[in-house]
Amino acid sequence: MATLTPVRFRHAAQALTTALTALFEATEAELDARARLERKETELLLSGRVEGTNERERRAWLRQHLTQEHESLEAAARVTRAARLQLEHARVKWDALRYGLRLLEATRHQHADTHEHERTPTYP
Repeated sequence: MATLTPVRFRHAAQALTTALTALFEATEAELDARARLERKETELLLSGRVEGTNERERRAWLRQHLTQEHESLEAAARVTRAARLQLEHARVKWDALRYGLRLLEATRHQHADTHEHERTPTYP
């Protein structure tokens, strides 16, 4: 097990905070990209320029004419997934430190209890 030091905990906490912030920002960017796409779709649908006799054809036409918006949304979704992965990595590192500390504390308490019984005199 790695050495548990205040510096390691501080770095792990900073990494966790950074990852949470990155995920928030990525999620916001993805929501913005989705809103832009939906706004453009609505504008085109209301303008009457969308071609197609059924929903499937109209969706295909929108997809073809809003390629850039779809690509922006897909890129934003990739960034969000990567940020989520980084957050999970940061959580694993944080949790490993916390569990290591718990184990160390439990081992010390157990060790102290064992030696306490050895030092306690017994009386008949």
